[in-house]
Amino acid sequence: MSNLSDLGLDADVKESDGTGAGGITLIPKGKYKAVIVKDDVRKTQDGDGKGIELFLQIVEGKYADTVLRNWINLKNKNPDAQTIGQGEYKRICRITGVPYPPPDTTQTFGKPILLTVTVKPYYKNKDKNVNDVVAFNPVPADFVAEVAGIQAETPTPVQSEDEPW
Repeated sequence: MSNLSDLGLDADVKESDGTGAGGITLIPKGKYKAVIVKDDVRKTQDGDGKGIELFLQIVEGKYADTVLRNWINLKNKNPDAQTIGQGEYKRICRITGVPYPPPDTTQTFGKPILLTVTVKPYYKNKDKNVNDVVAFNPVPADFVAEVAGIQAETPTPVQSEDEPW
């Protein structure tokens, strides 16, 4: 559990449109039903802000049990980054039925959320790819996993020990 009370989250922040970033386990681009299983609130790379790293576990289909990571800025010296991050977290709270701002993060755990995931070049090594969570949405009642293309084999996860998130 992470305490959010000292971050000064703005209850009136505009909710994001569902775009986000992060992730290190490579899966095909597509839409996946997932739940938040863990988080870590910590300082930003420059040490001047705070953010939350969400651990999102896919719960259905071929990639069930795969965990993606997603970083969200919550407090940042760049007001645009802070507004975008808080708006993204507000959207996640609404989708999971949690009042914003929540007193702690565990209230969002275990509640279904629909992730739209893409594949992009890894910023530290353009020869490697990583996943990017580009949208958070409610899970429709009739949802069936949509995965782009056919995978012949399971991709090898890309991980780095020097990940900032």
